[in-house]
Amino acid sequence: MSTNYKDIIKSELPDGMYFDSEGNEVDITAMGTQFDKVQADVNKLEKEIIVVTAEDEGLKREEEAFDIGFSDGKKVDLRRSAIIGRYRSDDLSTVQLVTSIAEAFTNGEVEVTEHFEDTYLTIKFVGTMGVPEGLEDLKVILREAVLAHVGIEYEFIFMTWDQFDGYNKTWDMWDALNLTWDEFEAYKE
Repeated sequence: MSTNYKDIIKSELPDGMYFDSEGNEVDITAMGTQFDKVQADVNKLEKEIIVVTAEDEGLKREEEAFDIGFSDGKKVDLRRSAIIGRYRSDDLSTVQLVTSIAEAFTNGEVEVTEHFEDTYLTIKFVGTMGVPEGLEDLKVILREAVLAHVGIEYEFIFMTWDQFDGYNKTWDMWDALNLTWDEFEAYKE
């Protein structure tokens, strides 16, 4: 919403209040402009103080607080996911915690299996076909959240031959989709 404080000030003052003693209209543009700038700063602050809406300074502040050093050049949604994952990792290392961090990071469902006797976890990405974007960043956060002696394995879902055959597409139809190999492996209708 764009606010024009000059018009608001003018509408709130009683008639004649914005005229000088000689009947000339007092210029309230400067005052209105300053209020407009203050409102823009407040709007930006409100946006930057919440992780899910932050785009710049707010993300930088959180990344510095959590010592996240891999944010340069990353997409905003991946940066947000890393921060949310760090907030969630302040808990004990449990299956629920690992699930929560991985799902926040990938925006998809995961299945986490504990292998007590062999001391490792398996994280299977069941809500995302292929390798999820930002996997390397997720690995960093999970490595910090999970106890050092516990290993982590990752499993991914790719298109199977049965699924491929089930689409009943000719090679020309597949070619027309113009998919990269990664997109092809993760293809889902």
